[in-house]
Formats: sequence, structure tokens, C-alpha cells
Amino acid sequence: PGPSISMAGDDATKSSAQHTLDVTRKKLGRINRTRLAGSALAMYDQANGLLIQGTEALGEKDYVAASGFAQKASVLADKLEPPQSPR
Repeated sequence: PGPSISMAGDDATKSSAQHTLDVTRKKLGRINRTRLAGSALAMYDQANGLLIQGTEALGEKDYVAASGFAQKASVLADKLEPPQSPR
């Protein structure tokens, strides 16, 4: 067999991907999917799908891909979250 190529990345990439996945999962958890319709519902489902892909990539030790999926999911989740009112 030929040499294997690792796309794993370093520990910082792994940690960053895991953190972004966790934070985004919490953001989506605060959103009531049943109250969404149209493009917002599609965006929610897309973000959730990206979270699943990111988690799978993390499990496969492809931290670069996991980070990419996590960042994309985070951007979509941010668009779905209502803005925080200043106190």
C-alpha cells in the first residue's frame, strides 16, 4: 500500500472545530423549528445538516473539514437567531 495522506490538521484546529460545533448546536437548540417556515426552515435544516457533517468529519479526524462545516453552520445559525436586545 502507498503512503496515507492525513487531512487531520493540528490540535488547535480540532479544538476550534469542536468548540464551534458545540456553540452552534446550542444556538440551534434555542430555536423552535416548528415556528419556522419557508427560507428560515430551509436554513435551519441546512445548518443542522452541516452540524451532522461536521460531527462526522470530527469523528473521522478530518479536522479541517469539520471546521469548515462548523463555520458554515454557525453563520446560518447566526442568521436564524433573533438579535439580542441591549440591556
